Amino acid sequence: MLPWGIGEDRVALADQVYQCPVLWVKEFRMRANLLMWVLAAVVICGFSNRAALADKNDGFHLAIGVTYASGLYDVSDKLKKGFELEGYDVDRWVWPVGLSLTPYYEFNFGLGIGGSVGPVSAGFIDKNHDSYDEKTDNGYFVIIPVGLDLRYTLFRNGNVSPYVRAGARYPIVTGDFVSHSQIGPFGAIGVEFFRSKAVQLGFEVGWDGSKLDVKVGDYKKSVQPGQLLATVFVAF
Repeated sequence: MLPWGIGEDRVALADQVYQCPVLWVKEFRMRANLLMWVLAAVVICGFSNRAALADKNDGFHLAIGVTYASGLYDVSDKLKKGFELEGYDVDRWVWPVGLSLTPYYEFNFGLGIGGSVGPVSAGFIDKNHDSYDEKTDNGYFVIIPVGLDLRYTLFRNGNVSPYVRAGARYPIVTGDFVSHSQIGPFGAIGVEFFRSKAVQLGFEVGWDGSKLDVKVGDYKKSVQPGQLLATVFVAF
């Protein structure tokens, strides 16, 4: 029998492996995505009165962004390889973009400390048998990277404020085919525009060296789900 117990006829089997942000994945995506937006709304409400401060760049900030993570292609490649070794044909679709939140506290000399959540991503595995209409033995996984870092911002009150940040990240994983997360180094450079305004825009490029294991049957490989990160964000 195959690991999913759907018969020995591997020629008649086909797999579809989808990897995408939580936004596109059935029931569990709704809870995770709703939670992210609720957290963002709560923090935004808490920061809504910062414009009344003498220097609004001191204190808490929140960046909400859309992040591209190149490592999600690597995760998909390893899953594809594992299923092919099990005798499956693989049809996959990858959407390597997800929501990210970056809350941080900035001191009046430019140094800051903060955390990060995201980009949240998920995979939905659809195992079908050609002889039947119904789907059998579906699986899924969710990857939620979290991190802590220090940052330093130049020209804090200017219209163009570059910054650097460095720290560590860890991918929280749940579901099937992924496990054994490992903490890894993180670094990024970015720029915020219009810091003198209530709402700022920004862009950041970074690297996430954290790891997890992809396991399908006897096939097991370590992979970095983040790697190159590119984010466009609004900050408050």
